[in-house]
Amino acid sequence: MKLRTLVRDLYGVDQPQGCTEEEIAAMKERFGAIPAMVEDF
Repeated sequence: MKLRTLVRDLYGVDQPQGCTEEEIAAMKERFGAIPAMVEDF
């Protein structure tokens, strides 16, 4: 199963829209390091 299909089925999202650089920076500031897979997604 492809990642896009998995996300669509689990979350009901047809077109995932990633995070902006600012949103990623805020998550890193709040939670520390985040997995590269999450950042790349």
